[in-house]
Amino acid sequence: SDPNRMFDRHTYQKGSLVLHMLRRQMGDADFFYGLGYYLRRHAYGVADTHDLISAIADATGRDENAFFDQWVYRPGHPVIGYDWSYDATNHRINLDVRQLQDTSDGTPIYTIDMPVGVISAGRCTTFTVHLAQALDHFTLPFEAQPDAVLLDPGHDILMERAAVTRSAAEQWAILSAAPCSLDREAAAKALLDDNASQDQVSRVMTLVAADRSPALIAAVLSTAGALHREDLRPIFRRLLAHPDYEVRAAAARAMAGLSKQETDEAMLRSLTGEREMFPVVQAAVFALSLWDPEGNVDVFGRVLDTPSRHDVLALAAEEALAHCKSPAACKLVIAATAPGKSRAVRRSAAEILGRAFIGIPEGTQALLKLASDADPQIRSQAFNSLVDRRDRSAIPALRSLAKEASDPAVREAAKNAADRLQD
Repeated sequence: SDPNRMFDRHTYQKGSLVLHMLRRQMGDADFFYGLGYYLRRHAYGVADTHDLISAIADATGRDENAFFDQWVYRPGHPVIGYDWSYDATNHRINLDVRQLQDTSDGTPIYTIDMPVGVISAGRCTTFTVHLAQALDHFTLPFEAQPDAVLLDPGHDILMERAAVTRSAAEQWAILSAAPCSLDREAAAKALLDDNASQDQVSRVMTLVAADRSPALIAAVLSTAGALHREDLRPIFRRLLAHPDYEVRAAAARAMAGLSKQETDEAMLRSLTGEREMFPVVQAAVFALSLWDPEGNVDVFGRVLDTPSRHDVLALAAEEALAHCKSPAACKLVIAATAPGKSRAVRRSAAEILGRAFIGIPEGTQALLKLASDADPQIRSQAFNSLVDRRDRSAIPALRSLAKEASDPAVREAAKNAADRLQD
């Protein structure tokens, strides 16, 4: 009856992955025929998992009770660890697979047809082994020393993967030939450690930049950007023009960790146009705010006035303007407090006036005006920001407001702010 438990990850992520595993077990023909029969039988009605099992049996003759028992009706999930070695004399791989999950709460030792990917010479060959015990031992025929071995190389099985220690050579093999981007991403990040040589970092990023998965490129760019390596600038620059917007955004964020160059600044400015995706504009604005905030006030002002869902662009532009010190930037932030703006934009602008443009009196004057605003959230932020500015010139106006305001809450807030500034 608890909605948070009824619609959590067990309902969505686990539910979809269990159906994916059922499809793999049954094959496409039987799976979709059985599913179609189930939907037709219970159209416009109420059905549960038992009805699905029954429909599959009636439509295909398959008994999938054992599958649903271990994956749906029993608690927990498998935790899988493994290690392997190569027997060069007999040309075979020795593979030990362990199920490490705690079974004291009823979690079973799972029966799983587990794919095994063997990477060699840039190719991944797949075997299937049958898990049924806490420890299973397998031998797989293979002519040459493998470069790496992966369990479930397609990430098709619902399981928790125990940590595996891999050599650099294994990571290179996985980065080059693993079929799933999740494994390639993990390998790339492992190779991009703080002790990696310039040549190694360059090789990793060259492979990553050419990868077929935009999600992988974006994720690894985050790691690479944290290294602040100037030698990666050409790769970051090239990825600013990538067709996938998540990659462009990640490249812009990675650029932010490098020193400013005029050519790159011009590229980032070009990524703030109205036709660009919002995450890319946000990332470009962030980088420009670190490189040269005063020189890009015009960009921030334009982005501030660009409509966006949940005002994400306006909020990003306001935060960029907070890096500035000029009256022109202050004027833009003050304009963002106007009643015609959304509450989120106005409140953010008022908060920024509490920590930026401290020496500009117009900031204090704008906050004093907001202290009488019709929106109580804006008023509250205005009083807090006035205290944060530590501008004692605001005390007389606050004392006056504490006496003359018609709203008792405003009078009390004004008095408290004046007292805090007086201390």
